Amino acid sequence: MTTVNLDIGSSLSRAALRARLFEIDTEIEHLESRLEQLAKAREPIADALDSIIYPILTLPVEITSEILQQHLDCLEDDEDDDEDEDDHDNDIRFTPQAPFVYLNYARFGGPLFLSKICRFWRNIVLNTPSMWCRVAAFDNHWMTGPIPDFRELLQYWLSRARGHELYLDFAEGAFEGPRYTELLLPTAAHHSSQWRSFSGYLDLSKLSAFDCVQACVPILHELKLSIGVKSNLYPSAPSFAFSIAPQLRKVELRNVSPACIVLPWRQLTHLTLKRQTLYACTEILHQTPLLENLFVEVDLDEHSDSHRSTPVTLDHVHSLRIGFRCRSAHEDILSYLTLPHLTTFVPSTILEKDETLCTFLERSQCAVSSLSAGGVSGDVSAALGFILAMNQLKHLTFSVSDYPPNNLANFLFRLTTDPAFLPRLQSLRIPTCYPVIPYLRIAKMLSSRWYERGSNPKLESFRIIRRIPEDDPYETPSNRDIHRSDVVPDSAVADTLQALIDDGLDIQIRSWHKMKASYHMNDFYD
Repeated sequence: MTTVNLDIGSSLSRAALRARLFEIDTEIEHLESRLEQLAKAREPIADALDSIIYPILTLPVEITSEILQQHLDCLEDDEDDDEDEDDHDNDIRFTPQAPFVYLNYARFGGPLFLSKICRFWRNIVLNTPSMWCRVAAFDNHWMTGPIPDFRELLQYWLSRARGHELYLDFAEGAFEGPRYTELLLPTAAHHSSQWRSFSGYLDLSKLSAFDCVQACVPILHELKLSIGVKSNLYPSAPSFAFSIAPQLRKVELRNVSPACIVLPWRQLTHLTLKRQTLYACTEILHQTPLLENLFVEVDLDEHSDSHRSTPVTLDHVHSLRIGFRCRSAHEDILSYLTLPHLTTFVPSTILEKDETLCTFLERSQCAVSSLSAGGVSGDVSAALGFILAMNQLKHLTFSVSDYPPNNLANFLFRLTTDPAFLPRLQSLRIPTCYPVIPYLRIAKMLSSRWYERGSNPKLESFRIIRRIPEDDPYETPSNRDIHRSDVVPDSAVADTLQALIDDGLDIQIRSWHKMKASYHMNDFYD
Protein backbone atom coordinates (compact mmCIF):
# COMPACT_ATOMS: atom_id res chain seq x y z
CA MET A 1 0.00 0.00 0.00
CA THR A 2 1.30 3.48 -0.95
CA THR A 3 1.44 6.18 1.68
CA VAL A 4 1.49 9.87 0.81
CA ASN A 5 2.82 12.65 2.98
CA LEU A 6 3.01 15.77 0.80
CA ASP A 7 3.44 19.35 1.85
CA ILE A 8 0.77 21.16 -0.17
CA GLY A 9 2.72 24.36 0.19
CA SER A 10 5.76 22.84 -1.41
CA SER A 11 7.20 23.97 -4.64
CA LEU A 12 5.84 20.92 -6.56
CA SER A 13 4.20 21.83 -9.80
CA ARG A 14 0.53 21.32 -10.49
CA ALA A 15 1.39 18.68 -13.07
CA ALA A 16 3.32 16.66 -10.53
CA LEU A 17 0.43 16.81 -8.04
CA ARG A 18 -2.06 15.67 -10.66
CA ALA A 19 0.19 12.78 -11.61
CA ARG A 20 0.51 11.64 -8.02
CA LEU A 21 -3.25 11.85 -7.45
CA PHE A 22 -3.82 9.71 -10.53
CA GLU A 23 -1.46 7.05 -9.12
CA ILE A 24 -3.38 6.94 -5.83
CA ASP A 25 -6.78 6.66 -7.52
CA THR A 26 -5.51 3.85 -9.73
CA GLU A 27 -4.22 1.92 -6.68
CA ILE A 28 -7.59 2.37 -4.88
CA GLU A 29 -9.43 0.93 -7.88
CA HIS A 30 -7.03 -2.02 -7.94
CA LEU A 31 -7.55 -2.74 -4.22
CA GLU A 32 -11.35 -2.46 -4.54
CA SER A 33 -11.24 -4.90 -7.42
CA ARG A 34 -9.13 -7.29 -5.36
CA LEU A 35 -11.56 -7.05 -2.42
CA GLU A 36 -14.43 -7.89 -4.74
CA GLN A 37 -12.54 -10.93 -6.04
CA LEU A 38 -11.82 -12.17 -2.50
CA ALA A 39 -15.46 -11.69 -1.49
CA LYS A 40 -16.57 -13.79 -4.48
CA ALA A 41 -13.98 -16.47 -3.62
CA ARG A 42 -15.14 -16.50 0.03
CA GLU A 43 -18.81 -17.01 -0.77
CA PRO A 44 -18.69 -20.65 -2.05
CA ILE A 45 -16.31 -21.66 0.75
CA ALA A 46 -18.70 -20.30 3.39
CA ASP A 47 -21.64 -22.04 1.68
CA ALA A 48 -19.70 -25.31 1.67
CA LEU A 49 -18.96 -25.03 5.37
CA ASP A 50 -22.57 -24.24 6.15
CA SER A 51 -23.63 -27.37 4.28
CA ILE A 52 -21.40 -29.63 6.41
CA ILE A 53 -23.32 -31.35 9.28
CA TYR A 54 -21.49 -33.27 11.99
CA PRO A 55 -22.54 -36.94 11.74
CA ILE A 56 -23.74 -37.11 15.34
CA LEU A 57 -26.14 -34.22 14.68
CA THR A 58 -27.81 -36.23 11.91
CA LEU A 59 -28.97 -38.92 14.35
CA PRO A 60 -32.64 -39.00 15.30
CA VAL A 61 -33.43 -37.32 18.59
CA GLU A 62 -34.48 -40.66 20.12
CA ILE A 63 -31.11 -42.28 19.38
CA THR A 64 -29.11 -39.28 20.60
CA SER A 65 -31.20 -39.24 23.77
CA GLU A 66 -30.51 -42.94 24.36
CA ILE A 67 -26.75 -42.45 23.85
CA LEU A 68 -26.68 -39.60 26.36
CA GLN A 69 -28.76 -41.60 28.82
CA GLN A 70 -26.39 -44.57 28.61
CA HIS A 71 -23.46 -42.22 29.11
CA LEU A 72 -25.03 -41.00 32.35
CA ASP A 73 -25.70 -44.58 33.43
CA CYS A 74 -21.99 -45.40 33.06
CA LEU A 75 -20.54 -42.38 34.89
CA GLU A 76 -19.47 -44.40 37.95
CA ASP A 77 -18.68 -47.80 36.45
CA ASP A 78 -15.69 -49.23 38.28
CA GLU A 79 -13.09 -51.48 36.79
CA ASP A 80 -14.23 -55.06 37.04
CA ASP A 81 -12.37 -57.54 39.15
CA ASP A 82 -13.39 -60.88 40.50
CA GLU A 83 -13.69 -59.78 44.08
CA ASP A 84 -16.08 -56.99 43.15
CA GLU A 85 -18.00 -59.38 40.96
CA ASP A 86 -18.46 -61.73 43.88
CA ASP A 87 -19.67 -58.89 46.06
CA HIS A 88 -22.27 -57.85 43.49
CA ASP A 89 -23.50 -61.39 43.00
CA ASN A 90 -24.22 -61.78 46.69
CA ASP A 91 -25.10 -58.22 47.58
CA ILE A 92 -28.60 -58.13 49.04
CA ARG A 93 -28.33 -54.62 50.40
CA PHE A 94 -29.81 -51.33 49.24
CA THR A 95 -28.40 -50.59 45.77
CA PRO A 96 -29.46 -48.05 43.14
CA GLN A 97 -30.34 -49.31 39.67
CA ALA A 98 -28.01 -46.80 38.00
CA PRO A 99 -25.33 -44.30 39.07
CA PHE A 100 -26.24 -41.05 40.76
CA VAL A 101 -25.15 -37.65 39.46
CA TYR A 102 -23.56 -35.62 42.26
CA LEU A 103 -24.43 -31.98 42.74
CA ASN A 104 -20.82 -31.51 43.86
CA TYR A 105 -19.54 -32.30 40.35
CA ALA A 106 -22.51 -31.15 38.25
CA ARG A 107 -20.32 -28.75 36.24
CA PHE A 108 -18.03 -31.56 35.12
CA GLY A 109 -20.47 -34.40 34.43
CA GLY A 110 -24.12 -35.26 34.20
CA PRO A 111 -26.99 -33.62 32.35
CA LEU A 112 -26.03 -30.07 33.31
CA PHE A 113 -22.63 -30.56 31.68
CA LEU A 114 -24.11 -32.22 28.57
CA SER A 115 -26.54 -29.33 28.12
CA LYS A 116 -23.58 -26.99 27.52
CA ILE A 117 -22.09 -28.91 24.57
CA CYS A 118 -24.34 -27.56 21.82
CA ARG A 119 -27.84 -26.23 21.24
CA PHE A 120 -29.07 -29.56 19.82
CA TRP A 121 -27.91 -31.53 22.88
CA ARG A 122 -29.21 -28.85 25.23
CA ASN A 123 -32.73 -29.19 23.84
CA ILE A 124 -32.57 -32.97 24.23
CA VAL A 125 -31.20 -32.93 27.77
CA LEU A 126 -33.55 -30.25 29.06
CA ASN A 127 -36.53 -32.12 27.66
CA THR A 128 -35.60 -35.63 28.91
CA PRO A 129 -36.80 -35.91 32.53
CA SER A 130 -35.17 -39.31 33.08
CA MET A 131 -31.72 -37.69 32.86
CA TRP A 132 -32.49 -35.59 35.95
CA CYS A 133 -34.07 -38.24 38.16
CA ARG A 134 -30.95 -39.55 40.01
CA VAL A 135 -29.18 -36.98 42.11
CA ALA A 136 -26.92 -37.14 45.16
CA ALA A 137 -24.71 -34.92 47.30
CA PHE A 138 -21.39 -36.22 48.54
CA ASP A 139 -20.28 -34.92 51.94
CA ASN A 140 -16.50 -34.45 51.92
CA HIS A 141 -16.31 -35.09 55.65
CA TRP A 142 -12.51 -34.80 55.78
CA MET A 143 -12.73 -31.14 54.78
CA THR A 144 -13.51 -28.36 57.23
CA GLY A 145 -15.42 -25.18 56.67
CA PRO A 146 -18.81 -24.42 55.15
CA ILE A 147 -20.36 -26.67 52.54
CA PRO A 148 -21.89 -25.43 49.28
CA ASP A 149 -25.55 -24.47 49.39
CA PHE A 150 -27.04 -26.68 46.70
CA ARG A 151 -30.68 -25.88 47.41
CA GLU A 152 -31.25 -23.72 44.32
CA LEU A 153 -29.40 -26.18 42.12
CA LEU A 154 -31.42 -29.08 43.54
CA GLN A 155 -34.68 -27.21 42.94
CA TYR A 156 -33.67 -26.58 39.33
CA TRP A 157 -32.61 -30.21 38.98
CA LEU A 158 -35.85 -31.69 40.33
CA SER A 159 -37.97 -29.30 38.28
CA ARG A 160 -36.30 -30.68 35.16
CA ALA A 161 -37.30 -34.20 36.23
CA ARG A 162 -40.92 -33.05 36.00
CA GLY A 163 -43.16 -35.96 36.98
CA HIS A 164 -40.48 -38.65 36.66
CA GLU A 165 -39.79 -40.88 39.66
CA LEU A 166 -36.81 -39.65 41.70
CA TYR A 167 -33.80 -41.41 43.22
CA LEU A 168 -32.15 -39.26 45.90
CA ASP A 169 -29.08 -39.89 48.05
CA PHE A 170 -28.04 -37.24 50.58
CA ALA A 171 -26.19 -39.60 52.93
CA GLU A 172 -23.09 -40.75 51.08
CA GLY A 173 -19.88 -39.80 52.85
CA ALA A 174 -21.78 -38.31 55.79
CA PHE A 175 -19.71 -39.81 58.60
CA GLU A 176 -18.83 -36.65 60.47
CA GLY A 177 -22.18 -34.89 60.32
CA PRO A 178 -25.51 -35.16 58.48
CA ARG A 179 -25.11 -31.82 56.80
CA TYR A 180 -26.50 -32.42 53.32
CA THR A 181 -29.67 -34.22 54.41
CA GLU A 182 -30.53 -31.41 56.79
CA LEU A 183 -29.76 -28.80 54.13
CA LEU A 184 -31.53 -30.38 51.16
CA LEU A 185 -34.42 -32.26 52.75
CA PRO A 186 -36.88 -29.31 52.78
CA THR A 187 -36.30 -28.72 49.06
CA ALA A 188 -36.57 -32.40 48.17
CA ALA A 189 -39.71 -32.81 50.34
CA HIS A 190 -41.70 -30.69 47.88
CA HIS A 191 -41.24 -33.57 45.42
CA SER A 192 -41.71 -36.46 47.87
CA SER A 193 -44.66 -37.80 45.88
CA GLN A 194 -42.10 -38.67 43.17
CA TRP A 195 -39.54 -40.37 45.43
CA ARG A 196 -38.74 -43.88 44.30
CA SER A 197 -35.69 -44.25 46.52
CA PHE A 198 -34.32 -42.00 49.24
CA SER A 199 -31.19 -42.07 51.38
CA GLY A 200 -30.83 -39.68 54.32
CA TYR A 201 -28.61 -39.10 57.35
CA LEU A 202 -29.62 -37.12 60.45
CA ASP A 203 -28.67 -36.72 64.09
CA LEU A 204 -31.08 -38.34 66.53
CA SER A 205 -32.00 -34.92 67.93
CA LYS A 206 -33.09 -33.77 64.46
CA LEU A 207 -35.07 -36.82 63.42
CA SER A 208 -38.21 -34.69 63.34
CA ALA A 209 -36.82 -33.01 60.21
CA PHE A 210 -38.30 -35.91 58.26
CA ASP A 211 -41.76 -34.72 59.29
CA CYS A 212 -41.75 -32.36 56.31
CA VAL A 213 -42.35 -35.40 54.14
CA GLN A 214 -45.77 -35.76 55.83
CA ALA A 215 -46.17 -39.42 54.83
CA CYS A 216 -46.53 -38.35 51.19
CA VAL A 217 -44.41 -41.04 49.52
CA PRO A 218 -46.88 -43.07 47.42
CA ILE A 219 -44.29 -44.67 45.11
CA LEU A 220 -41.32 -44.98 47.51
CA HIS A 221 -39.74 -48.41 46.98
CA GLU A 222 -36.32 -48.17 48.66
CA LEU A 223 -35.43 -46.29 51.84
CA LYS A 224 -32.04 -45.89 53.50
CA LEU A 225 -31.79 -44.02 56.81
CA SER A 226 -28.85 -43.41 59.13
CA ILE A 227 -28.51 -41.71 62.49
CA GLY A 228 -25.21 -39.99 62.97
CA VAL A 229 -24.38 -40.54 66.62
CA LYS A 230 -25.14 -43.80 68.33
CA SER A 231 -27.13 -43.18 71.49
CA ASN A 232 -28.99 -45.23 74.06
CA LEU A 233 -31.55 -42.46 74.40
CA TYR A 234 -34.70 -42.74 72.34
CA PRO A 235 -36.53 -39.74 70.86
CA SER A 236 -39.58 -38.46 72.69
CA ALA A 237 -41.71 -39.61 69.76
CA PRO A 238 -40.89 -41.73 66.72
CA SER A 239 -41.03 -40.30 63.22
CA PHE A 240 -44.12 -41.21 61.16
CA ALA A 241 -42.78 -39.66 57.94
CA PHE A 242 -42.62 -43.04 56.16
CA SER A 243 -45.36 -44.88 58.02
CA ILE A 244 -47.65 -44.83 54.97
CA ALA A 245 -45.67 -46.04 51.97
CA PRO A 246 -47.69 -48.64 50.04
CA GLN A 247 -44.87 -49.58 47.64
CA LEU A 248 -42.00 -49.63 50.16
CA ARG A 249 -40.18 -52.99 49.94
CA LYS A 250 -36.48 -52.34 50.58
CA VAL A 251 -35.18 -50.68 53.76
CA GLU A 252 -31.69 -50.11 55.18
CA LEU A 253 -31.31 -48.75 58.71
CA ARG A 254 -28.02 -47.74 60.33
CA ASN A 255 -28.14 -46.89 64.03
CA VAL A 256 -31.91 -46.51 63.67
CA SER A 257 -33.84 -48.46 66.31
CA PRO A 258 -37.53 -49.34 65.95
CA ALA A 259 -38.22 -46.74 68.66
CA CYS A 260 -37.00 -43.99 66.30
CA ILE A 261 -39.23 -44.59 63.33
CA VAL A 262 -42.51 -46.19 62.32
CA LEU A 263 -42.39 -48.15 59.07
CA PRO A 264 -44.78 -50.54 57.30
CA TRP A 265 -42.64 -53.49 58.41
CA ARG A 266 -45.03 -56.25 57.34
CA GLN A 267 -44.75 -55.46 53.63
CA LEU A 268 -40.92 -55.39 53.44
CA THR A 269 -39.07 -57.96 51.33
CA HIS A 270 -35.47 -56.62 51.62
CA LEU A 271 -34.01 -55.43 54.90
CA THR A 272 -30.55 -54.28 55.96
CA LEU A 273 -29.87 -53.63 59.66
CA LYS A 274 -26.48 -52.07 60.45
CA ARG A 275 -25.04 -51.30 63.87
CA GLN A 276 -28.08 -52.62 65.67
CA THR A 277 -28.33 -54.27 69.07
CA LEU A 278 -29.43 -57.86 69.09
CA TYR A 279 -32.73 -56.96 70.71
CA ALA A 280 -33.48 -54.25 68.12
CA CYS A 281 -32.78 -56.75 65.32
CA THR A 282 -35.10 -59.42 66.67
CA GLU A 283 -37.78 -56.87 67.53
CA ILE A 284 -37.81 -55.66 63.92
CA LEU A 285 -37.63 -59.16 62.43
CA HIS A 286 -40.70 -60.23 64.36
CA GLN A 287 -42.59 -57.62 62.34
CA THR A 288 -41.33 -58.65 58.87
CA PRO A 289 -43.04 -61.95 57.96
CA LEU A 290 -42.64 -61.45 54.17
CA LEU A 291 -38.89 -60.79 54.27
CA GLU A 292 -36.88 -62.45 51.46
CA ASN A 293 -33.43 -60.84 51.67
CA LEU A 294 -31.78 -60.00 54.98
CA PHE A 295 -28.49 -58.30 55.87
CA VAL A 296 -27.70 -58.07 59.60
CA GLU A 297 -24.80 -56.34 61.31
CA VAL A 298 -25.17 -56.72 65.07
CA ASP A 299 -23.26 -54.27 67.24
CA LEU A 300 -22.69 -55.86 70.64
CA ASP A 301 -21.56 -53.58 73.45
CA GLU A 302 -21.99 -53.14 77.16
CA HIS A 303 -25.46 -51.71 76.65
CA SER A 304 -26.77 -54.65 74.63
CA ASP A 305 -29.99 -56.09 76.02
CA SER A 306 -29.79 -59.48 74.30
CA HIS A 307 -31.45 -61.24 77.25
CA ARG A 308 -34.78 -59.76 76.08
CA SER A 309 -34.48 -61.18 72.53
CA THR A 310 -36.76 -63.98 71.39
CA PRO A 311 -36.30 -66.48 68.52
CA VAL A 312 -37.59 -65.56 65.06
CA THR A 313 -38.71 -67.81 62.20
CA LEU A 314 -38.84 -66.24 58.74
CA ASP A 315 -40.38 -68.55 56.19
CA HIS A 316 -39.63 -66.49 53.08
CA VAL A 317 -35.98 -65.50 53.58
CA HIS A 318 -33.79 -67.07 50.90
CA SER A 319 -30.72 -64.77 51.18
CA LEU A 320 -28.91 -64.00 54.44
CA ARG A 321 -25.79 -61.89 54.87
CA ILE A 322 -24.07 -61.41 58.21
CA GLY A 323 -21.99 -58.26 58.75
CA PHE A 324 -18.98 -58.22 61.05
CA ARG A 325 -18.82 -55.82 63.96
CA CYS A 326 -17.29 -57.96 66.71
CA ARG A 327 -16.06 -61.52 67.10
CA SER A 328 -19.21 -63.07 68.51
CA ALA A 329 -21.88 -60.94 66.81
CA HIS A 330 -22.76 -63.41 64.09
CA GLU A 331 -22.97 -66.25 66.59
CA ASP A 332 -25.56 -64.40 68.67
CA ILE A 333 -27.89 -63.41 65.84
CA LEU A 334 -27.83 -66.90 64.30
CA SER A 335 -28.82 -68.36 67.66
CA TYR A 336 -32.18 -66.59 67.30
CA LEU A 337 -32.90 -67.23 63.60
CA THR A 338 -34.67 -70.08 61.84
CA LEU A 339 -34.73 -69.79 58.05
CA PRO A 340 -36.19 -72.94 56.47
CA HIS A 341 -35.94 -71.70 52.85
CA LEU A 342 -32.45 -70.21 52.97
CA THR A 343 -30.49 -70.84 49.76
CA THR A 344 -27.87 -68.03 49.69
CA PHE A 345 -25.76 -67.60 52.80
CA VAL A 346 -23.04 -64.95 53.26
CA PRO A 347 -21.46 -65.22 56.73
CA SER A 348 -18.65 -62.86 57.72
CA THR A 349 -16.36 -65.80 58.47
CA ILE A 350 -16.41 -69.56 58.99
CA LEU A 351 -14.54 -71.29 61.78
CA GLU A 352 -13.27 -74.84 61.58
CA LYS A 353 -15.74 -76.04 64.20
CA ASP A 354 -18.45 -73.43 64.45
CA GLU A 355 -21.18 -74.92 66.59
CA THR A 356 -23.47 -71.92 66.21
CA LEU A 357 -23.46 -72.10 62.41
CA CYS A 358 -23.98 -75.84 62.46
CA THR A 359 -26.87 -75.61 64.92
CA PHE A 360 -28.47 -72.81 62.89
CA LEU A 361 -28.39 -74.84 59.67
CA GLU A 362 -29.63 -78.00 61.35
CA ARG A 363 -32.45 -76.10 63.04
CA SER A 364 -33.46 -74.39 59.79
CA GLN A 365 -33.31 -77.61 57.74
CA CYS A 366 -32.42 -75.46 54.73
CA ALA A 367 -30.65 -76.45 51.52
CA VAL A 368 -27.94 -73.83 50.98
CA SER A 369 -26.88 -73.73 47.32
CA SER A 370 -24.68 -70.62 47.45
CA LEU A 371 -22.15 -69.86 50.18
CA SER A 372 -19.89 -66.80 50.24
CA ALA A 373 -17.70 -66.36 53.32
CA GLY A 374 -15.48 -63.39 54.01
CA GLY A 375 -12.83 -65.78 55.29
CA VAL A 376 -12.26 -69.33 56.46
CA SER A 377 -10.35 -69.90 59.68
CA GLY A 378 -8.65 -73.24 60.09
CA ASP A 379 -8.84 -76.20 57.73
CA VAL A 380 -11.03 -75.23 54.77
CA SER A 381 -12.45 -78.66 53.98
CA ALA A 382 -13.10 -79.37 57.66
CA ALA A 383 -14.82 -76.04 58.20
CA LEU A 384 -17.10 -76.37 55.18
CA GLY A 385 -17.81 -80.05 55.68
CA PHE A 386 -18.69 -79.51 59.33
CA ILE A 387 -21.42 -76.94 58.90
CA LEU A 388 -23.14 -77.68 55.60
CA ALA A 389 -25.13 -80.37 53.87
CA MET A 390 -22.54 -80.30 51.13
CA ASN A 391 -24.53 -82.24 48.53
CA GLN A 392 -26.64 -79.13 47.78
CA LEU A 393 -23.92 -76.49 47.42
CA LYS A 394 -23.50 -75.16 43.86
CA HIS A 395 -21.64 -71.86 44.28
CA LEU A 396 -18.81 -71.35 46.77
CA THR A 397 -16.80 -68.19 47.51
CA PHE A 398 -14.31 -67.76 50.33
CA SER A 399 -11.04 -66.04 51.17
CA VAL A 400 -8.20 -68.01 52.69
CA SER A 401 -4.68 -67.50 54.00
CA ASP A 402 -2.31 -70.38 53.49
CA TYR A 403 -1.59 -70.68 57.19
CA PRO A 404 -1.26 -73.39 58.34
CA PRO A 405 0.75 -74.43 55.27
CA ASN A 406 -1.06 -76.38 52.55
CA ASN A 407 -4.45 -75.29 53.87
CA LEU A 408 -5.79 -74.44 50.42
CA ALA A 409 -3.84 -77.24 48.74
CA ASN A 410 -5.47 -79.83 51.02
CA PHE A 411 -8.90 -78.45 50.17
CA LEU A 412 -8.15 -78.67 46.44
CA PHE A 413 -6.84 -82.22 46.92
CA ARG A 414 -10.09 -83.28 48.56
CA LEU A 415 -12.07 -81.75 45.71
CA THR A 416 -9.93 -83.79 43.33
CA THR A 417 -10.07 -87.17 45.07
CA ASP A 418 -13.43 -87.22 46.89
CA PRO A 419 -16.41 -87.32 44.47
CA ALA A 420 -18.83 -87.07 47.42
CA PHE A 421 -17.34 -83.77 48.59
CA LEU A 422 -19.25 -80.83 47.09
CA PRO A 423 -20.74 -83.07 44.38
CA ARG A 424 -22.91 -80.32 42.81
CA LEU A 425 -20.30 -77.56 42.84
CA GLN A 426 -20.50 -75.44 39.68
CA SER A 427 -18.48 -72.33 40.56
CA LEU A 428 -15.57 -71.78 42.95
CA ARG A 429 -14.19 -68.32 43.71
CA ILE A 430 -11.29 -67.43 46.00
CA PRO A 431 -10.96 -63.62 45.89
CA THR A 432 -8.11 -63.55 48.44
CA CYS A 433 -5.34 -66.14 48.59
CA TYR A 434 -2.03 -65.94 50.49
CA PRO A 435 0.82 -66.28 49.75
CA VAL A 436 1.07 -68.33 46.52
CA ILE A 437 -1.28 -69.94 44.05
CA PRO A 438 -0.94 -73.76 44.07
CA TYR A 439 -1.11 -74.08 40.28
CA LEU A 440 -0.42 -77.83 40.14
CA ARG A 441 -3.20 -78.68 42.61
CA ILE A 442 -5.54 -76.32 40.77
CA ALA A 443 -4.83 -77.95 37.42
CA LYS A 444 -5.45 -81.44 38.81
CA MET A 445 -8.64 -80.39 40.57
CA LEU A 446 -10.04 -78.63 37.51
CA SER A 447 -9.22 -81.59 35.27
CA SER A 448 -10.96 -83.94 37.68
CA ARG A 449 -14.01 -81.70 38.05
CA TRP A 450 -14.27 -81.21 34.29
CA TYR A 451 -13.37 -84.52 32.68
CA GLU A 452 -14.23 -87.12 35.34
CA ARG A 453 -17.70 -86.11 36.51
CA GLY A 454 -19.79 -88.60 34.58
CA SER A 455 -23.46 -87.73 35.17
CA ASN A 456 -22.62 -85.34 38.01
CA PRO A 457 -22.47 -81.56 37.40
CA LYS A 458 -19.17 -80.15 36.17
CA LEU A 459 -17.31 -77.25 37.70
CA GLU A 460 -18.03 -74.52 35.17
CA SER A 461 -16.24 -71.48 36.62
CA PHE A 462 -13.08 -70.97 38.69
CA ARG A 463 -11.62 -67.71 40.02
CA ILE A 464 -8.65 -67.07 42.28
CA ILE A 465 -6.79 -63.87 43.18
CA ARG A 466 -3.42 -63.93 44.92
CA ARG A 467 -2.81 -60.85 47.07
CA ILE A 468 0.32 -59.94 49.00
CA PRO A 469 -0.20 -57.16 51.57
CA GLU A 470 2.29 -54.36 51.88
CA ASP A 471 3.32 -55.51 55.36
CA ASP A 472 3.02 -59.28 55.40
CA PRO A 473 3.34 -60.48 59.04
CA TYR A 474 4.36 -63.93 57.83
CA GLU A 475 7.19 -62.76 55.61
CA THR A 476 10.66 -63.95 56.58
CA PRO A 477 14.02 -63.70 54.78
CA SER A 478 13.68 -67.35 53.73
CA ASN A 479 10.32 -66.94 52.02
CA ARG A 480 10.63 -63.36 50.82
CA ASP A 481 11.43 -64.40 47.24
CA ILE A 482 8.27 -66.50 47.11
CA HIS A 483 6.09 -63.84 48.67
CA ARG A 484 7.43 -60.95 46.63
CA SER A 485 7.45 -62.60 43.22
CA ASP A 486 4.60 -63.23 40.83
CA VAL A 487 4.60 -67.01 40.59
CA VAL A 488 3.39 -68.42 37.27
CA PRO A 489 2.64 -72.03 36.34
CA ASP A 490 5.24 -74.13 34.54
CA SER A 491 4.66 -75.05 30.92
CA ALA A 492 3.00 -78.43 31.63
CA VAL A 493 0.49 -76.92 34.06
CA ALA A 494 -0.11 -74.00 31.72
CA ASP A 495 -0.86 -76.44 28.88
CA THR A 496 -3.36 -78.28 31.08
CA LEU A 497 -5.10 -75.08 32.06
CA GLN A 498 -5.16 -73.83 28.47
CA ALA A 499 -6.68 -77.11 27.28
CA LEU A 500 -9.44 -76.76 29.87
CA ILE A 501 -10.12 -73.22 28.73
CA ASP A 502 -10.27 -74.36 25.11
CA ASP A 503 -12.79 -77.02 26.12
CA GLY A 504 -15.05 -74.40 27.68
CA LEU A 505 -14.11 -74.17 31.38
CA ASP A 506 -14.14 -70.54 32.59
CA ILE A 507 -10.81 -69.96 34.39
CA GLN A 508 -9.45 -66.65 35.66
CA ILE A 509 -6.31 -66.36 37.78
CA ARG A 510 -4.80 -63.08 38.99
CA SER A 511 -1.75 -62.29 41.03
CA TRP A 512 -1.52 -58.95 42.86
CA HIS A 513 1.48 -57.47 44.62
CA LYS A 514 1.32 -53.96 46.06
CA MET A 515 0.65 -51.56 43.18
CA LYS A 516 1.77 -54.10 40.62
CA ALA A 517 -0.73 -56.49 39.09
CA SER A 518 0.33 -59.50 37.07
CA TYR A 519 -2.68 -60.98 35.30
CA HIS A 520 -2.91 -64.59 34.20
CA MET A 521 -6.39 -64.56 32.75
CA ASN A 522 -6.86 -67.24 30.11
CA ASP A 523 -3.29 -66.64 28.99
CA PHE A 524 -0.87 -68.61 31.12
CA TYR A 525 2.30 -68.05 29.14
CA ASP A 526 2.54 -64.30 29.79
